[in-house]
Amino acid sequence: MIRLLPLVLLAGCTPSEMAQSWEIDRMRILGVQASVLDENGGLSPQAEPSPGDVVVMRSLTVHPDIEAPNVIWTGCFAEESDSFGCAPTDGEDGFLGVEPVMPITLAVPETILDELPEEDKLEGLSYLLTLIAVPDIEELDENLSPDDFSNDEEIATKYIPISLAETPNNNPYIEQVLVEKVPVGTGTTLTVTPGQSYFFEPVLAVGPEEYIYVNSQGEAETRTEEPYFSWYSTEGSLDRPFSSYESNAFSDTPGVTWTAPADPQRSEARLWIVVRDGRGGMGWVEQTLLFE
Repeated sequence: MIRLLPLVLLAGCTPSEMAQSWEIDRMRILGVQASVLDENGGLSPQAEPSPGDVVVMRSLTVHPDIEAPNVIWTGCFAEESDSFGCAPTDGEDGFLGVEPVMPITLAVPETILDELPEEDKLEGLSYLLTLIAVPDIEELDENLSPDDFSNDEEIATKYIPISLAETPNNNPYIEQVLVEKVPVGTGTTLTVTPGQSYFFEPVLAVGPEEYIYVNSQGEAETRTEEPYFSWYSTEGSLDRPFSSYESNAFSDTPGVTWTAPADPQRSEARLWIVVRDGRGGMGWVEQTLLFE
């Protein structure tokens, strides 16, 4: 698998027809989340590790016809990367695993920041993740051919800061979703009517966090996160692909309107809501929409 990695990288650069940014008509990597393990070995909300931490990572990789695409993960420190990101060239150096076959983890060395000046340890170093999503032909629908997915790869990268920050980043969490102002369970299946419009609104468990930012002059500033939501769907249409947590010029509500197709091509649609806090933290939910 490692020897084939450069070929997969090149294949992933094949251009595809343009679609709406929210439209899931091919392989897409919509989000990458890192979560630090707590002292009991459970997942904590913390997204920004310190030396000695263990980080568990996952991706939101989707496809209109494949339930669980394979995602190859590699990683390296930013200064060790090249124009293709992190591509192992010597054995398994930098290889983190294949999702969903195995858990993707990173054990941060205790001494990783030792050579930095004390004032630079608050900002720390950046660890670069490179993800390559490829179809798993065993998951193909019986009516589809593997040739339909020959150029269906996706590449994504994500930086994870490793630091001694006083206010490390935490992942935002979507606690529930409102549909027409009525709470529904996240991840539940909803029955919808073809051609009908529905207003979806995410609700965060915790509001925006305050954090300490050190500017270019070395001065500490207190800032507040500005979460925003990205929206995606396999069918139907969205009135906009982004919304913000608070009213501003970007949007006046965290919700969007999804309109079911008048003539659905499948028995159900899937809707994803991805929240980002602007500091690298993210979370997401998926709703299944069953056409009646």
